[in-house]
Amino acid sequence: MTIHLRPFNPDTDISRLAELINVAAPQPLPQETMRALLTTPIPGRILLRTVAVDSAGRVIGSGEVGRDPWMLPGRFWIDIVVAPEARGRGVGAMLGDDLVAFAWELGATTLVAPLRPHIPAGRRFLEHRGFVVRGAFATLDLAVYLQEHESRDPALAVELGITLLPSQAELDALAAQHGLFELTLSPRELAHLVATARCCANAQQCWCGCAAS
Repeated sequence: MTIHLRPFNPDTDISRLAELINVAAPQPLPQETMRALLTTPIPGRILLRTVAVDSAGRVIGSGEVGRDPWMLPGRFWIDIVVAPEARGRGVGAMLGDDLVAFAWELGATTLVAPLRPHIPAGRRFLEHRGFVVRGAFATLDLAVYLQEHESRDPALAVELGITLLPSQAELDALAAQHGLFELTLSPRELAHLVATARCCANAQQCWCGCAAS
């Protein structure tokens, strides 16, 4: 099944999103009440709402991340819902990566997610992503989360603009590969080089010649 993400469209997605949220809610709300909650603007709120769509064009998941003016600096809330029939297929992970990148770019340091005790898989998903459960909520330290992603996926680190911390042996090997005595690169350039780790003298689009740029 092919899945892609796109921005939430209130004109076409509101009914389906309300349906998904009610499926995940312990006490479903009337459709009109849900519509009002989803469409009423809140002054000063920062919000990104994204939906996951399958190859048939059906919305099978949704995620949102944001912060309100009264929240502590660096804290953002995040919430992800996935249709029961689409769970376990990576939909939540796709939405999560998209939302985390948005929050990180806006200076988020901590994400707070609600727990749904009647959906044990939701708690397992959050804990697998690095969230720590505290009462009715789970929190994620973004510095820890992104540092872990650096080691698992350097290319993702480049995409998010994360500074990699390579070992001295890696630096020496990269310097030798590129004919340098030492590497004097910006953090983003260094992350890019570590991620690609191959010579690129024949490419003109990138500062270091990597074929991936």
